[in-house]
Amino acid sequence: MRSIALLALLLPLTAAASQAHAADVVPSPLGLDAALELARGRLPALRKARADTDATRARVRQAEAPRLPQVTARSTYSRATQNASRGFAGFEPPAPSADTEGELSASVSASQLIYDFGRTGGRIDAAEAAADAQQASEDATLRQAMLEVRNAFIDARSQKALLVVARETLSDRERHVTRVQSFVTAGMRPPIDVVQARANLADARVQLVEAENAADTARVRLDLALGLVDPNPYEVADEGPPAVPEEALTGNELLELAVAQSADARALQAQVEAQQATLAATRGNYWPSLGAQAALDESGPDPGALVWNYSFGLALTWPLYEGGLTDAQTRESDARILSARAALESLRQQLRLVVEQARLGVRSGLAAISAADEALVFAKERLALAEARYTNGVGTAIEVSDAQLAYANAGAQRVRAERTLASARARLLDALGR
Repeated sequence: MRSIALLALLLPLTAAASQAHAADVVPSPLGLDAALELARGRLPALRKARADTDATRARVRQAEAPRLPQVTARSTYSRATQNASRGFAGFEPPAPSADTEGELSASVSASQLIYDFGRTGGRIDAAEAAADAQQASEDATLRQAMLEVRNAFIDARSQKALLVVARETLSDRERHVTRVQSFVTAGMRPPIDVVQARANLADARVQLVEAENAADTARVRLDLALGLVDPNPYEVADEGPPAVPEEALTGNELLELAVAQSADARALQAQVEAQQATLAATRGNYWPSLGAQAALDESGPDPGALVWNYSFGLALTWPLYEGGLTDAQTRESDARILSARAALESLRQQLRLVVEQARLGVRSGLAAISAADEALVFAKERLALAEARYTNGVGTAIEVSDAQLAYANAGAQRVRAERTLASARARLLDALGR
């Protein structure tokens, strides 16, 4: 029986653990689009942003509530003594007594706001603008998360490519050591050539270890950007961000697109509108509000013989003086409007810098890739010539070593140029709000 009870206790925990592990299943190879989609569903920051947006939408409904009828039901039962302090003329009240009589009361009351000079309407507009601002903030959070995923993916992909370069360099130097060793054994080359080749081989091994560590670290950063805790082993696909259709536009054209599509700009504009609506609602406090009231109740000491009454009427409420509260709230709203507008202008200036940097980064990245491709071709030809000269007894070990280093550097430079271009395109997408 104990085994059955223990098994019944462990089964739900095992199922939960299995579900948690299944949530970290990552496709392999992992492409950029799949990585972005995976992050959308897993990142806690995005779930929090969505929940905050839902909360602000609920506040809109709260602000609308005063426009609808307010109905309240109330029922009370009480017991009290009925002693009188004095009677009528010629009548002496009875002596005070501790006896009590009960009374039951039940009532339903309703009220309806008729007009309040825009106070409620302003609060509704302010709540809607605040909800729009939070929606824009959610979009900005998503955009920032997607930028981090792109950058982490680009870094992981670049480190993977650099690891391939390091492995190829190590393999090439191992072959060179074998070839030099045969030449030295045959007496065709001095022993120092073997020492030089083995030193280069040891350096390649160090570079490989560093490249492996950098690749592993980049993968951990990618896991963090994706919101993964214990993912299955996966490979990063050999793909980067595609060309951005707008990357050929001028700086001013890109700036206008960035301002129009920026979630941060929308959030600030919504804040301006929220403060303007708040200001309108606050100014309504200078004027009265008119409402209607109605009530129906039954009361009496005997639950079987309650007496009913009803009432109705209008109520005009006018806060004539509140210690300067409305004036202070109006000044606060005015100041917040100016602050939000200044922040919007500052954001426009920042977007101009970001757009220009991204545009120039794309332009220089394209040029760098072209130059890196050319350098890689020449470095490969140089290495082939140096090895041929060494084999024919014309070249030196230093010449081969320099050619090997130049070829490895050219390969790494090509990877870095591609990474620079991919990062610039990612920044441009981010600036354009995509």
